[in-house]
Amino acid sequence: MYNCKKNNNLREDINYSIQIFVESGSGQNLLDPNTPGYFKEENIRMYWLVEGREELFFNPKLDYPYGLTVGKELGQANNYLKIITVNHRDKENPTTTYIDWGNGMLQDGSKLIK
Repeated sequence: MYNCKKNNNLREDINYSIQIFVESGSGQNLLDPNTPGYFKEENIRMYWLVEGREELFFNPKLDYPYGLTVGKELGQANNYLKIITVNHRDKENPTTTYIDWGNGMLQDGSKLIK
């Protein structure tokens, strides 16, 4: 609780987000709707590796239920993928997040395990 005189039960609130720019081999922004074959936000999904299996992130209570959005910040020229939610379940060990760009394939070219 916060007040002017006393701080009781304070907890640190850390907000993580990641911005990813995606370009083709010829330098085209693959998140820009003007680029032929661009990745559409409504098709992009994020998976967390949990106990050896990919688990789709989905939380219908969030503004971005799949934990990501495509856009650009004020003053930036390029669209980017912004991951709003990161896997923080295991605070002691590294975690793995996969992105499916809308074709059922992970970023390394392998198929989703599901």
